[in-house]
Amino acid sequence: MLPEYSPEDTVRAAAAAGFSAAGIWYDRDTWSASRGADVESALRDTGLVALDFEVVWLQPGEPDDLHDAAVATALELGARNLLSISSEPDVAVTQRRFERLCRRAEGGDLRIVLEFMGFTEVKSLREALRVVEGVGHPAGGVLVDSLHLQRTGGRPDDLATIERHLLPYLQLCDATLEPPASGPEQLLDEALWLRALPGEGELPLAEVLDSVDPEVPVSFEVRSRALAERFPGDPVARARAVFDAAATLPL
Repeated sequence: MLPEYSPEDTVRAAAAAGFSAAGIWYDRDTWSASRGADVESALRDTGLVALDFEVVWLQPGEPDDLHDAAVATALELGARNLLSISSEPDVAVTQRRFERLCRRAEGGDLRIVLEFMGFTEVKSLREALRVVEGVGHPAGGVLVDSLHLQRTGGRPDDLATIERHLLPYLQLCDATLEPPASGPEQLLDEALWLRALPGEGELPLAEVLDSVDPEVPVSFEVRSRALAERFPGDPVARARAVFDAAATLPL
């Protein structure tokens, strides 16, 4: 995923780099019918699938139907997964709204995944599983990002206990074992700008992969200011750098 570029350019860059799937960044305020048509065309022309579609960020006080359009768009594009996160402090409300997203996905192959992060209200793998298992909808699942697993105190072997149907895909990147700083704002800044290519950091990526079914699809989220500066205005070169780094992992 390359949020600095349009989603259709990201799809074409991913294809040129050798990936078989791409992530689609969805901005509710700027998405339009023409943008959807451009992304659909890019997916069709390249033969790639949209492995994930993000992000639905649940905020307190929002109307329940605010993100229905995101689910509909993900279904139209044939996306495999829609990523959600929650800043709703009431876990019962998060669970109710997550269930609504799952029900909106009924009738298609779309999975709704809940990601945990130290700077949201779902702060650990255990908390994410509690919400998803509490809903108990077949479209529901959790998303494990290697960075957030490390930053929330998780371990690779924690993944071995997750039922396979609850883990439709993974997100990987590298980073230092310890965060630059531990406050919520610093953790958010790291997630948005300071990720490293696989092999350039210290995270136990091979152990993460060893802890899950080898058939679990893998997404590489390497949001990085350093990569943006290294490949200014060149999404293909940047995607190739990610692809080459990914090739060093035991996938």
